[in-house]
Amino acid sequence: MHPSLVCYRDKLHRSLRPLLFPPLVRRNVAAKSCGTKPFTTHEAVGLFLRAHRSDVSPLDDSTLSSILRLCGALSDVVFGKQLHSLCVKYDQDKALSVGTSLLGMYAKCHSIEDAAKVFDGMPERNAVAWTTLIAGRTQCGSRESVPELFFRMRVEGFWPNPLTFSGVLAAAAADRAIEQGRGCTAS
Repeated sequence: MHPSLVCYRDKLHRSLRPLLFPPLVRRNVAAKSCGTKPFTTHEAVGLFLRAHRSDVSPLDDSTLSSILRLCGALSDVVFGKQLHSLCVKYDQDKALSVGTSLLGMYAKCHSIEDAAKVFDGMPERNAVAWTTLIAGRTQCGSRESVPELFFRMRVEGFWPNPLTFSGVLAAAAADRAIEQGRGCTAS
C-alpha cells in the first residue's frame, strides 16, 4: 500500500476522502481497498461496487473478506450471496480467509445452513473457522449440533480458543445441558 494513501486515508475528513481516488492514474485493488477502512459500512460497500464496476482486477482475498464482513454487519444476505458468487467466479472461495468470512457473513445473516455448506466445502480449516461455525450455530439457535462440532474440531486436531469455549458454554446453558458443557471444557 502506498504510504501517501495511508496518510490520506487516516487524516482526511470523510467528505474529502473520495477526492483522493479520481486522480489515480493506475487504479488497482490495493488503492481501492485501502480506502474502505475509514468509511461507514454503506460507503465502503459502495466504494467496492464502484471499484468492481470499473473492472479493477483481480479481486483479492483480502478485499473480498473485508466486504463479506461488512455484509454480515449489515445483515444483507442477498448482497452476501451475490458476493459469494463473485468469490466463486474469481476462484477466491477456497481461500481460508474468504471461507471464514463467508461463514461469518452467513451466520450473522441467520443463514446457518448456508454457513454449514461453506464450512463443509472448505478445503482447509483452522480454529477460527470452527469457532465461527460454533458461534454462528449458537447465535442462530441451532445449538443441538454444537457439542458434536466441538468434538469434531478436537478430533481433527484444532485447539479451541476462549471464543470457542464461550460458544460451547452458551449453547449448553441455553439448552440447560450443563454436563455437556463441562465435558467439552474438560477435554
